[in-house]
Amino acid sequence: MSNKVQQANTFVLFGHCVRIRFEVFVMEQNVPSHEELTGQEDEFIHFIAQDTTSKDYIGTALYEVIDDQIIHIRRVAVSKSHRNQGIGQMLIDYIEQFARTKGFKVSELDAQVQAIPFYEKLGYVVDSDVFLDAGIEHRTMKKDLQ
Repeated sequence: MSNKVQQANTFVLFGHCVRIRFEVFVMEQNVPSHEELTGQEDEFIHFIAQDTTSKDYIGTALYEVIDDQIIHIRRVAVSKSHRNQGIGQMLIDYIEQFARTKGFKVSELDAQVQAIPFYEKLGYVVDSDVFLDAGIEHRTMKKDLQ
């Protein structure tokens, strides 16, 4: 199986991002649908992963610019049938490289507690106590992109 990640910079690709997020967060994790789409979507940089063999869109993530140094990665989601195949890491790696080319120095994210080991393997360090987001326990994590 071959996969690729790209910026979701068209309305059609953005629609696939929303579908994956709805599938993962709303259907699987019971996040209220009104919390999933914030109305600020046009302020974020969206990315999508595709299985280049089947042409299926299988994962998504986005980042928000915090300031001229920091991005905040959000809404990392991989379709259930494609988990544990490196898609999440591929998305994070691509976003980090994309952000580096734009001059960003730090990446931060709010990880669901059960996903912390995944992000630690990618070099992220816990930087907060546990807090609830949409009823799910999270902790903020950070990584130096330099």
